[in-house]
Order: sequence, then structure tokens, then C-alpha cells
Amino acid sequence: MNFRPFLIPALAALTLTLSSVAPAWSADYNLKKTALAAGHKVDTESTMTMDNVDMTFTVQGQTIKGAMDMSQHKVQQVRITAVKDGQPVETETDLKESSQKEKMTVNGNPKEHEKSEPLKGLTMVSTWADGKWKNHLKTGEPTPEQATALLKAGGFDSSDMYEDRPMAVGATWSVAPENINKMLGESSTTNTTGSMQCKFDRVEALDGHPCAVITVTLKVSGTPEGQAGTTLTMEMKGNIHRSLEEKVDLKIDLTGTMKMEGAVPGAPPGSTMNASGPLAMKQTSTVSK
Repeated sequence: MNFRPFLIPALAALTLTLSSVAPAWSADYNLKKTALAAGHKVDTESTMTMDNVDMTFTVQGQTIKGAMDMSQHKVQQVRITAVKDGQPVETETDLKESSQKEKMTVNGNPKEHEKSEPLKGLTMVSTWADGKWKNHLKTGEPTPEQATALLKAGGFDSSDMYEDRPMAVGATWSVAPENINKMLGESSTTNTTGSMQCKFDRVEALDGHPCAVITVTLKVSGTPEGQAGTTLTMEMKGNIHRSLEEKVDLKIDLTGTMKMEGAVPGAPPGSTMNASGPLAMKQTSTVSK
């Protein structure tokens, strides 16, 4: 039987189909420019965990062994209320859940501590002006603790790690330390040095949304807030799924290690601490109108 009369039209149809699909997957994309508009909502859940962190304290010539587990959990909704030149310039954020749990064992004695974000349950209004975000409560006057949290909160930044240029699959770039800090959020440091290398690895669907998959390798060091004389180093690898429609990071999954060394707050002069262990950061977001 001769299949040629059937095969040629089929191949022609397939060629037309592929030619119409291919540009959508091989074209260049600007991953930085968002397509969010006033009325969009971004719901985000994020976690950071450090499990079985080994700790060594040296105090007045004595060595003390310890261990620590720590986890942070945050759930929030950001509503875009104003956009200018394609970038959100005013937002409202509801912090629905934010907590940090710590368990530390020193010399066999366990201690547990939990703290809650002072802005939990409140609505924060953020406006972009003079090159930075300014925050205030939607209703009421903040307590001193809440005022400090408003200063630290930053604003809605979904594109700091991306360059403003068309990128094809396979493109690579480096992220400046100050923008790494913005991505790390509460895990950021001062005097930050290091590198973050990114690669536009592929395009794939996530829950039905076409996404650019970015592979990330980072190593950064700096001083944790309020801990002068201490150095925190993080080495992490993982993937980011960034929606090609709205240009929002829908999924972040980074794992690696942390190491902290330096002075022991409140201890006699010359006391030192060394801690090291696994570190994981995960975040998921959804966009709706």
C-alpha cells in the first residue's frame, strides 16, 4: 500500500503547525517588565527552614556544643492599586500569617521561642516615590515596633533580579548584591558581597501557566541585622518559575547551606560562635483579578 498520498499532506500540515508554534517557544522574552495592572492580586506563601544546625560556642576558653532548628512562615496578599509605565507604584498588603519558630539545644538543655510579625493582621499601603518604597498603615497609627517593621518591609518588587532586555532560552546573567538582598527579604544582610548567577534554562507550564524556568546559583556573605562582628554565608541552588504572562515569580525553590561565625551577643569579650547546616527557601504565588 502506498502511504505517500496521505503522508505528504500530513507532513505539510505538521510543518505549518510547528511553524506557527515555534516562535512562541523560541522568541526572546523580556523577563523584567511586568504585565500587572491595577486590580491584580498576588497571593504568596513562603517558608524558610534551617534544620539540625550544628553550633559551637567558645566562651572563656570553654567549648559548648549546641544545635538549632528554625523556621519562618509567611502568607500575604498584595493588591496592585496603581501602575505607571508597566510597574506597580502603589499597593496594599494584607499580612495574613507571619511567624518564626526556633528551637535551640545547648548542653542538652532545649529552649523554644516563637515570635510573630508586628504587622500581622494589618493592611500596609506602599507607594513608590523618589526611587524607593514608602509604607504606612491603611488605618490607625503604628506602634514603635510596627513603625520599625514598616521601614524594613520594602515594597512590591517582582523584577529586581532580572535585566531589562530581551532574553532567549539559554541566556545567562549576574545579579548585583543589593538586588540579591531584595530577593532574600528577611534573610538579607548588610555589607553583602558575593554572586548570583542565573540562566534562562527552559520554558514549561506550571499549573497551566507558561513559565520561564530560571536556574539559580548563589553565594553571598554579609552581616546579619543587629549582629555586628558576625558573618553569615549562604550557598544555594535551585529554580524559579516566572510566569511569561504577568512576569511574576510563581514558584521559588532554593536549597543549600548556611554558615555563621563571629561574636556571641551578650557574652564576655572574645567569645565566639560557629554554626552551619542546611537551608531551604520556598515560595509559591498566584495571580488573580
